[in-house]
Amino acid sequence: SATNLTVTGNVIANNFVSNTSFINASVQSLTANTITVVDNGVLQYSTANNSTVTQATSKSTGVTCNGRTGQITTSSATLAKGASVAFTVTNNQVISTKDVIIVNIASGATTATYTMSVTNVSVGSFDITLSNNGASSASDTLVINFAIIRVN
Repeated sequence: SATNLTVTGNVIANNFVSNTSFINASVQSLTANTITVVDNGVLQYSTANNSTVTQATSKSTGVTCNGRTGQITTSSATLAKGASVAFTVTNNQVISTKDVIIVNIASGATTATYTMSVTNVSVGSFDITLSNNGASSASDTLVINFAIIRVN
């Protein structure tokens, strides 16, 4: 049987699990641990669970960045035209190989030069592969955003 929930204002829910879709535009705010659902069903992570790190030495140097969301500032080391490099992000928020990691370049990239993808997810870490698809070598300092979606 269906259960309706009418909410006015904010809802705080610890260990929130929803097997049905009841969140709609009439819900102003629903907070579940570190995720907030705001108007129109937009998911928003709390900045309290954000982490930042700067990569040392080269674009293949691994980093530790323990946040559900975060930013990785890469080394400015040169990446040759047509080359790809992978690095490991150690992160204690990755608790399953089913977790989904979303990455994008926030800033620092020369237009149409780089592609990036997550190429491995392990408990406690994930790998990012960065490729230079540009016309020449590039030595940009990139800022990479990431977010972890936990999948049970």
